[in-house]
Amino acid sequence: MLALLLLMAVSLSAFGIAIASRMKSMQGFQVVMNFLKMPMLFLSGALFPLKGLPTWMAVLTRFDPVTYAIAPVRVSLFSNSGYPAPFINAAQVTIGSYTLPLPLDVGIVAVIGVTVLGLAIAQLRKRD
Repeated sequence: MLALLLLMAVSLSAFGIAIASRMKSMQGFQVVMNFLKMPMLFLSGALFPLKGLPTWMAVLTRFDPVTYAIAPVRVSLFSNSGYPAPFINAAQVTIGSYTLPLPLDVGIVAVIGVTVLGLAIAQLRKRD
């Protein structure tokens, strides 16, 4: 679980660095990050369950990269705490009737993290 949290932290930090490399002021960066990260957190399923959402909100959650980082953490926590299988399955990300396997969730977060980190590095090199 610590590795999953570390991967999520590195990915979100790279996202922040990519945005910060384009900003001119620190105050503007803080506003933009709060504007982006708060909806990402609320749509991820970390605070509220993803089941039973309106269709438009369910679509937004599938585009949120934090959703794919939170799902493996929730499943690993629930599976070791004695919760029944239907409760654990409800914590996983589904697209239609297909439930994404946990390695795919981790892979999505890793690909997004590497992509955003590469973008951040390119932006920082461009500024020099």
